[in-house]
This record gives sequence, structure tokens and C-alpha cells, in this order.
Amino acid sequence: MKRGIKGTVCITLITTALWIAPATRAEHAKHYLNEITFEVTNTLATVTNLTVPQRRALTTAAKALKRNTKTVPADLGAFAIAVTPLNSPKAAFDSASGFITVQDPTLDAYSADAHVEVETTLEALGTNTLSKSVSNQLYRATNALARADNTTNAAARARATATAINKLSAVLKQIWRTQTAPVTLVRSSRPHSTNQMSVVDLTRQGMSESETTRYFMTVMYPNDHPEGYFAFTSDKPEELGLWTYERTGAHTGVIHLNVTFAEPPNSVFNHDLLLTFETPTRGTFTGENAAHQELNGTFVVY
Repeated sequence: MKRGIKGTVCITLITTALWIAPATRAEHAKHYLNEITFEVTNTLATVTNLTVPQRRALTTAAKALKRNTKTVPADLGAFAIAVTPLNSPKAAFDSASGFITVQDPTLDAYSADAHVEVETTLEALGTNTLSKSVSNQLYRATNALARADNTTNAAARARATATAINKLSAVLKQIWRTQTAPVTLVRSSRPHSTNQMSVVDLTRQGMSESETTRYFMTVMYPNDHPEGYFAFTSDKPEELGLWTYERTGAHTGVIHLNVTFAEPPNSVFNHDLLLTFETPTRGTFTGENAAHQELNGTFVVY
């Protein structure tokens, strides 16, 4: 079997900043609303010299952000409702207020995810051609996202981004029926860095946190190795080594692990993780670890 691109697979854990959170936090599709939610609720709880319009604006925003939202467009809808009173002339908040300065970065994060979905889908599609109908839908959806990115009013941008993402979701689902597995796990637009970069995170959920296994896949581009140095680590049990990725079908791929160290040492052996791509950036995996224990879980490609 011919092996594909040699690389460093590292599973990275996404950690969020620790902040003083409300007693109950709403469930959102993405964690991107956490910071503005904290800024709003913290200001309401700690600032004593708010004007009546300011307190009313913050209360309205907090109510919107505390709603549970299960989809990205719903997240953005709650965001739009929240920022409308916060940005109103009546409230007249200082432009340096945390819940003001965080608005653009929050929208940037949602937009960036949408751009990545488009980019990875087209890379996975490769030389396969789209029908005229799907191609036109994709063109209109990406144009809608570009218009949203150029909208300066935060509430209007949030609504425009939600509309664009709805359009993108519909067309990308059609494309994913044809192809989801990418040729490579390292995107061409990903900037090279001398620091370790996350490529793939694979997580096998155990009965408890102490039994959960995570594979950490990283890639480095040091000056003496510009083509990339690909390695992986994992825990429970600990493994170290190198990896290659190979696409095996329209929706499947495999990560070949060349183990150089495992705990205990006498359990060292090379093994594969079989990937099933639901989208070009997410899916499920099965396989064995260095201790010959069966694995199954989920993965994310960055």
C-alpha cells in the first residue's frame, strides 16, 4: 500500500480561558459567545454607576446571550440581538468596553470557520467537477459570506453571516455526498511555522476522564526541515512516533502510526487509525492503540 504524506499528527486540546462565569451558562453551537457573555454579565454584576439606558441595554444583551442555541446561525442571531442595544447611542458605552471590543473578533471567528469549510471542501473535491446548479449555489453562498465580511455594523454583519452560512450549509452538504476525505490533512493555505501546529485531534471517550485517550497530532516547519516534520503523541497509554496519512476512498482515509516509544516499552508496534469523514474536517475513527486495545472516537482536522 502506497503511503501518502508524511507528517506529524498531534491531537491538541482546545482550552478556553478561565473566567468568572455566570452560575448557569447557556449552551451554544460554538464557544465563541463565551467572552461577550462574560463581559456583559460581569459588568452588570460589578459596575455600580451604570445609567438607566446602560443597565437596560446590558440586561437585554444578557437575556439574549443566555438563550440556548444549537446552530451557528442561531448563535449569530442571539449575538445580533445582544449587540444592538450595546451599540445604541442611548447606552453610549465607552468604545473600550470589553463587550464592545470583543464583537469584531467574535464575528471573525464564525466567519473563519465558514471559510475553512469552503476551503477544505474544495480541496477534498480535487479534480471532481460540480454540476452547474451546485456551482452556482456555491458562488452565491461565498459571495454572501464576502458581503457579510465587509459589513461594518456588528448586528447587520451577524445576520448577514448567518444567512451566508445557511446558504453554504445547504450547498456543502450536496458536495459532501460526492467527496469528504481530503488528499492531505495539511491545508495548502496553512502558514508554515517553526512552532508545533495542530493538524488532527482524535479523542476516544473512556468510561471516565482518566480512561479517555487523546492522540495529539502536530506539524513543525523548522529551518532545517522546511518540508515539514510530522510526529504524534498520545496518552493512556503514552505513545510517540511519526505518521503518514492516506486517502482510501471518497469518504475514508487512514493514519499510519510508526511508533517509536510506547508505555510499557514492550508493547511498541505500528498500527493504523481508520478515518471516516463526515465533512472534510470532522468524522469518526476506529483502530487499536500500542497496547492492542480497540479504539473508536471522533476527530477534528484543523
